[in-house]
Amino acid sequence: MVVRPRFPIRSPRFLGRRAVALLLAFGLVAAQITGSAVVVRALPAAQSTPPPSSRILFTGQVTNLQAADPQNFAYFGQAASLSGDTLVIGAPLAGSSTPETGAAYVFQRNQGGADNWGQVTKLTAADAEEADYFGHAVSISGDTIVVGAYEEDSQGPGAGAVYIFQRNQGGANNWGQVTKITAADAEDADYFGYAVHLDGDTLIVGAPLKDGTPTINSSGVDIGAAYVFQRNQGGPDNWGQVTRITAADAQDTDTFGLAVGIHGDTIAVGAHQEDSGGEDAGAVYIFQRNQGGVDNWGQVTKILAADAQPLDYFGYAVSIHGDTLAVGVYSEGNAAPGSAAAYIFERNQGGANNWGQVTKVTASDAQPSDAQPTDDGFGFSVGVYADLLVVGAPQSNTDDGQTGAAYVFVRNQGGAGAWGEVVKVTRADLAAGDLFGAAISVSEDVIGVGAYAHDSGGEDTGAVYLFDYLSSEADPLVTKEIAPSGAVAPGQPVTYTITFNNRGPDTAQDVVIRDRVPVTITGVGSQWSADAGVVVTQTAGAPDFAWQVTNLAADTGGVITVTGMIDPVITADSTFTNTATISATNDVSSANNRADVATTLTRRACSSARTSMPSAKSTAPPPSP
Repeated sequence: MVVRPRFPIRSPRFLGRRAVALLLAFGLVAAQITGSAVVVRALPAAQSTPPPSSRILFTGQVTNLQAADPQNFAYFGQAASLSGDTLVIGAPLAGSSTPETGAAYVFQRNQGGADNWGQVTKLTAADAEEADYFGHAVSISGDTIVVGAYEEDSQGPGAGAVYIFQRNQGGANNWGQVTKITAADAEDADYFGYAVHLDGDTLIVGAPLKDGTPTINSSGVDIGAAYVFQRNQGGPDNWGQVTRITAADAQDTDTFGLAVGIHGDTIAVGAHQEDSGGEDAGAVYIFQRNQGGVDNWGQVTKILAADAQPLDYFGYAVSIHGDTLAVGVYSEGNAAPGSAAAYIFERNQGGANNWGQVTKVTASDAQPSDAQPTDDGFGFSVGVYADLLVVGAPQSNTDDGQTGAAYVFVRNQGGAGAWGEVVKVTRADLAAGDLFGAAISVSEDVIGVGAYAHDSGGEDTGAVYLFDYLSSEADPLVTKEIAPSGAVAPGQPVTYTITFNNRGPDTAQDVVIRDRVPVTITGVGSQWSADAGVVVTQTAGAPDFAWQVTNLAADTGGVITVTGMIDPVITADSTFTNTATISATNDVSSANNRADVATTLTRRACSSARTSMPSAKSTAPPPSP
């Protein structure tokens, strides 16, 4: 891989006046997650295999996408955005007769065959010029594509522009340019279009080097701004500027607008060099539609990391979906190398309309390196949708060097409210410096990961990998009984009956049932029966029984019986408890995963107190084995 003068691949910082060019190679605006929730089958052998601990199951790689006309140093895959069956990929250094004008490529599912992702067109600006970097940022929503060209200079050198394309514009299934937009107050080197995100009829555009009005505390240099545009603003099908938004406490070189995200009536804007938490610790600002007046976009809060440190660059990447916000921290400056992170915030966490920090996630296999202080780049890109979080780490180390990786986290994995890592995704065909994970995008059933320095089509031509995924939720439960249910005396035989089933809606994954038999019971044995198709395998015997259950589909179940005898040598009265548990990696409720039977042992008449988690529905007795 060759280091390009305007795209220094390894530059870990965004420093100083007009220094955004230092981030071009690592300047991806975090792709937003659009679509539905998930679960994953086993990955192909060439990839990392997910641990058996997930409500996310990969169905396997769909394809490795490359441009139909690959060019050296095009950086195809620096930006990517999925919406339904359509994918747009940015290649900001692509060019033909004019170098580095940039391009964006549109791919469609089922183009060229069932489930095939085929290229349908290549987009370029109608007025393309050298070094516009068209395709540095892309976003798609429905039938509309937005492409940023932050170095476009029709309003001045580096003022920037954004181009809007529409499906069926100029013919059926054609993607035609409908307009070019610039800031109403455009100036040189604003970098308008460095970040873009489209949601329906509303577009947010970042201009991280926009100068502001000087104040007592600020000269206004590079404070940054973001612009809101609306479809039909100023006329039918017109994209008109609604407002310009800035931070209420803007300071020099905050770079407000480096990353942007919008969902519904909420906008998130990253300012990764904001200094409230320390020099360049970073911040994210939340704006709401109708805040401060009808159709006004007003700031509702400013968010910092709970453990903010200088040089964190919190806000380097943002993604918002519903009431959940993900924020990338590309490099935690004062922490040990390799401790870059992503943070999750939720609306109403800590109070009505408050955006409170829920958790901080890091890579489970982060490997600090004294020689590489930025390490794996975990947090360089983020995407969140519903219960799924994907974090890119384009400098992640493998046996082949810094090939890159993407990490998948799921809400409630590892406990209620937790976000647990369920899989690290890599590729066997990657080479050092490919930067797999620099772009992340997710739709209803596909995760896209960009590797813009991949060399398969030439040097740094780039690629995007697509992975299918599915969502899976199950609700396994267990109940328990003892017979006899009345008095129990030494030397008396007892039988425990464990009944299990799955409320669904999906097949329970990696089901394990455990039962610890009290030491007061001797001569213990077990047997079981289950509904057709359900397979029960004993994996451990007395006193700590364990059974693995496979194919536990919705509305199926079985019965396990454990028999034994009360130790006849016991002479003193006592009470003992027997507990059965059930677990599954895609279990959505732990409230019914345990059943206890407490029994009082005495030589006199006694009663047995039985407690168990109630079943929400009756389960017919399973067939005999």
